[in-house]
Amino acid sequence: MKLSIAVLTTVAAALVASAPVASNETAAPSLPVDNPLERVVEAFFNGPSIDSEVENKVEDKSVAEAKEAAGAQKRDAEAKPHWTTYGYYEPQKRDAEAKPHWTTYGYYEPQKRDAEAKPHWTTYGYYEPQKRDAEAKPHWTTYGYYEPQKRDAEAKPHWTTYGYYEPQKSSQNKNTSFRTKYNIQTMGSSKSRGRRAEKKAQKLDSTDFSEPKNESQAQPENIPNTFFGLVDASEIDYFKQAESTLNVNAFESEEDREGFITSVLEEAQGKELKLVTNQICSKLMERLVLFANTQQLKTIFENLSNHFVSLAFHKYASHVLETLLVRAAALIEKEILQTDEVKYEEEDGVVIADRNDTKSVETLFIAMVDEFKPYLLTMIDHQYASHVLRLLILILAGKELPSTTVSNSVLRSKKSKIARKMIEIKDNEDFNRAFQTPPAFKEELRQYFQDLTKDMDTKKARELSIHKIASPVMQLVIQLEGLVDRERTMWHLVFSKQGDEKVSDEEAFVEYLLSDPVGSHFFEAIIKNDGPKPQYIERLYKLYMKDRVLKLARRSTTGVYIIQALLFKLKPVEVEFILDQIIPELSNLISIADNQNLDLAQKVIDASISRGNYLRDEIITQLFIKFAPNYDFANPQTDTSTEFIENVLQLTGSTLGNTRGDWPTAEERKRALFLEKLMELDSRFVICTWLNFIALPVEKFVQMCFHGVFSHVVENSLVVDKEETKQVQILRKRYLNIFQNQVVALSCNSYGSHIVDRLWDFTVLLPMYKDRIASELMSESHKVKESQYGKLVWKNWSMELFVRKKFDWKRLVKEQEQEFHGGEDITRTKKPIELKLERLAEEKRIQAERAERAQSGYNKRKLDELTGAAEKKQKLRGRRRE
Repeated sequence: MKLSIAVLTTVAAALVASAPVASNETAAPSLPVDNPLERVVEAFFNGPSIDSEVENKVEDKSVAEAKEAAGAQKRDAEAKPHWTTYGYYEPQKRDAEAKPHWTTYGYYEPQKRDAEAKPHWTTYGYYEPQKRDAEAKPHWTTYGYYEPQKRDAEAKPHWTTYGYYEPQKSSQNKNTSFRTKYNIQTMGSSKSRGRRAEKKAQKLDSTDFSEPKNESQAQPENIPNTFFGLVDASEIDYFKQAESTLNVNAFESEEDREGFITSVLEEAQGKELKLVTNQICSKLMERLVLFANTQQLKTIFENLSNHFVSLAFHKYASHVLETLLVRAAALIEKEILQTDEVKYEEEDGVVIADRNDTKSVETLFIAMVDEFKPYLLTMIDHQYASHVLRLLILILAGKELPSTTVSNSVLRSKKSKIARKMIEIKDNEDFNRAFQTPPAFKEELRQYFQDLTKDMDTKKARELSIHKIASPVMQLVIQLEGLVDRERTMWHLVFSKQGDEKVSDEEAFVEYLLSDPVGSHFFEAIIKNDGPKPQYIERLYKLYMKDRVLKLARRSTTGVYIIQALLFKLKPVEVEFILDQIIPELSNLISIADNQNLDLAQKVIDASISRGNYLRDEIITQLFIKFAPNYDFANPQTDTSTEFIENVLQLTGSTLGNTRGDWPTAEERKRALFLEKLMELDSRFVICTWLNFIALPVEKFVQMCFHGVFSHVVENSLVVDKEETKQVQILRKRYLNIFQNQVVALSCNSYGSHIVDRLWDFTVLLPMYKDRIASELMSESHKVKESQYGKLVWKNWSMELFVRKKFDWKRLVKEQEQEFHGGEDITRTKKPIELKLERLAEEKRIQAERAERAQSGYNKRKLDELTGAAEKKQKLRGRRRE
């Protein structure tokens, strides 16, 4: 039989398609005379014309549609005998007989190579990119899920490392040999037009796509990188729950929390190293260290011994180690303060350890200090270990250990402080204080500084001084080296020794410090702290900065901070010289739009005050010229605009009036503090601020009272001068009129309530305004009393007396006025009623004295009568009287 099974299948499909459809009506079955099925079968067995008829059937349109619907993609078996027939959209497969090294794959699964036929190919996960076996192809690496394949830079330097899901790239000039070797065809690129496209193509050709090396990741080979193992999944769930429990701190008593900590530490026994190197469990270990008692801390310290170096270089373990060091410093002080008679250490009245049988914390700490000595130069510029080194130096020197959450802390980095606030790890009482240290610590500190400087030259010291990670360590070393090193070795490595002549290398280095952000921060820090001798700072100033003070003050991001630090470190003569240079140009140095040199103006004001208000009037003039050029501060007018507070506070574009709950920015806080400084400097700035507030719309002024930063400006503007004139008192009344009908709303606000409290003192000598504010509070007493902040306002204004005993409330007002005038109350012209009250009081006092004398005389006479001493004594005359 000539026809294949496929042809027969096609014939059957055609017959089914041409078969008549049965009717729903019931009829007697009858065989048609001309049956097509009989004719097809007869033709199939009797005649050779079946081939052509089948071919016609195949070409029929209905058969083609049925074939397309079925979707059975086929390959010609005769032309491609090693290809099989595939299902609908199933990937192409190789015949196992023709290609035995190919396997059968699942639906849409990538093609895989048989490990026996291709041992350098591995088995891959669902849709995971193909990988090469590291042993067969060492220049191929293992990649993450869906991450593009990368070539090792050393084995294939023309391949670069690409970002997540970024297509693989190679330099056109470097990958010619690679494309030839692997026979990779490149797609023809269309010709681009225009000079911009040509420049872009040249830029791409000249770009080096090699991966930049991170300084923090380019670690020396001698850094220990010990792997302590992974925490089991079941254990992670337990420790994560324990960390959440300690974070919530919902224990009923301290005993419950101590019992919980004890149980967690028992579970973590022997697993401390794995826990501190785990991202989640390290937070738990840090909390346990903060809450653990003395014996538990000793146990943790001993279990981490001989691995402190590895922990210091670890991202997560270094934070736990810092907390452990602070707690250890507190325990060392506790051991020092104990007397020799105390042999047992007691906590809560329970003897827990014999001091003679266990190692002291001092011994454990010194052992740890010795463990770090070979790695000091490596730690100084490491991203994590440098913080541990700074803390070690502070403890050995006996200096204050700063908090880990404050913004200006030298203990933690900015990211670390933000992270600690987010995970709510708070410091205990051991932070923000200094501890007493044993004498052996000074020797250890001297050894540390010697180890740091013995293999360091001037070039290396200056490189570390301007390194963004090592610079804080260098600042600390320069600050504290005077405690153990009278020669100041580190200072003389960074700067030259004493001399009256410039040194070219030192001059170039100082110039870099004055123009670089990191370098200027280093220079400012060493000037501010008390580490270097004053003559060292004075020498650098005279040689490299004195002749260009004004030029350095114009460097708003670098040199100006050096000038600010010098204002409080140099001799008075040099400080006045700097002020003479800066004050005449102060209005030009300050930039309102760029928010620059506001700190310089504050430092100049402070330096002027410290020098007995040196050039004070000229400073005030320069500030008014800059911030209120159209304001006549000598003769203020009532029609003043709002340019002063707009220039200083930049209300336009600020967070004032935002309903989204935006927090005040650091720039707004900085400007508000500057305005408060101006109002403290001179009362003319206060008057100018009043006039600007009066010129503001009431709605905008009320928004300032509700603002977290600007409310402090309003509060600090409510000041009264004892020598105020009548004109100023009238202006004060106009200022108080703004608060009318706003007192209740302000009293119920967290920021506005402070302003209402300040109004009690601001309305002195204005009893009518004071009574008006109190009446407004009383009119909505229920609303005020229901508010948390309104209750405080109600109490501070003594509203209960105003409601129930108004006479006593008015007496408080009188007492306030008398306290305000003080000793000047006698010279004040008194009213007739006051004179009359004083006269009546004096008469009453005289009558009381007379009554008291009469009563005393009566009592004396009665006493004499009772004792018989009433007889008159005979007076004796003459010289001799007996």
